[in-house]
Amino acid sequence: MEKKAIENINLNGTDMSAGSEILIQAKDYKLKFTEVEIHCRYDLEDCSSENPFIHGPRVLFRILKDMEYRRPLYYFSVPGLIMTSTGFLMGLIFYRIFFREGPCALGQHSLWLC
Repeated sequence: MEKKAIENINLNGTDMSAGSEILIQAKDYKLKFTEVEIHCRYDLEDCSSENPFIHGPRVLFRILKDMEYRRPLYYFSVPGLIMTSTGFLMGLIFYRIFFREGPCALGQHSLWLC
């Protein structure tokens, strides 16, 4: 099983996104894996000094970029649904204001209609 993993998993990232890449590719190739406990020491010199507020979004961006190519339906569906829902709600608010207060309540450009 280890040989199959070595042959199939190809890493593109050079930072902590490699862990996410390994998990995604292991699932794609139906490889079995288990979690093992490790112990890390961060008090040593020459350790990773990346700022977590910069590094975290970078890893997230890498995962989203990978998702764009592997799962485009999920990648584009969620933002599309959010934007459609937002537009629908804004439309309902517009109609509520229009029918309750009339066209004069919609701004300066509609004052000539009053």
